[in-house]
Amino acid sequence: MTTTSHIGTFAGTTSVTTPNEVKTVFGAVRTALRHRRAVRAMHAQIVRELSSYTTPNEIAELDAMIERSDVEADPEYATLIERVRSRSI
Repeated sequence: MTTTSHIGTFAGTTSVTTPNEVKTVFGAVRTALRHRRAVRAMHAQIVRELSSYTTPNEIAELDAMIERSDVEADPEYATLIERVRSRSI
């Protein structure tokens, strides 16, 4: 079996890429995409769960849960929670 190298140019640089290097790069890309999909799915689940808090009593319950945790330390969660709070006004 012969191994061929692929010569590619990107942004003015030339590199020699072996098939194993290509597999490694594609594997890393697939892993990164899998991780991003999982993060997006988790974010969508959180949005659905927070959207279920609609009444003032439920918002008060959410606030009590937040006080017991450090969720607001994460700016993304803080933004979602503020949206929930603004809907209850």
